Amino acid sequence: MGKKIVIAGLTVMFFGATLFFQGCGRKVKHYTLKQLLKVYTTYGASFSRDEKRIAFVTDATGVFNIWTVSVEGGETKQLTFENENSIGGAWFSPNTDEIVYMQDVGGNELYHIYIMSASGGKAVDIIGDPQVRAVFLGWSHDGNSFLYQTNSRDRRLSLIHI
Repeated sequence: MGKKIVIAGLTVMFFGATLFFQGCGRKVKHYTLKQLLKVYTTYGASFSRDEKRIAFVTDATGVFNIWTVSVEGGETKQLTFENENSIGGAWFSPNTDEIVYMQDVGGNELYHIYIMSASGGKAVDIIGDPQVRAVFLGWSHDGNSFLYQTNSRDRRLSLIHI
């Protein structure tokens, strides 16, 4: 039901915009519904410590994953290969060649914080408890630690940790 409503809404927006621009005398490029629905979201740019690479999160594969690209442009490199678990953000470490990121399990929005090599590979879940929700807040000024919040002591409250 939800997909039908979204598709109907997009169709109405598309034809409404077409009629508006045709009324203005502008030439309008037409897109198929399939083209309109093939839109990717990309967010969360973070520079590597040498400022030569950018890490970002995109759903180009259908699920949010981490990718990197040179600041000069060129080929992108996929670092995570999730099929179900969404990545909620990725941040290069200011002092090491590692990336910290948040990820949930199957859409439960109980994000955990993971650390992995900036070249990809196995990540380490620093939270561990599957019932805890964690949020990465940022790196310390010296880059040796980071601030995050969890509900590890009391599921009703979030506490900030360093």
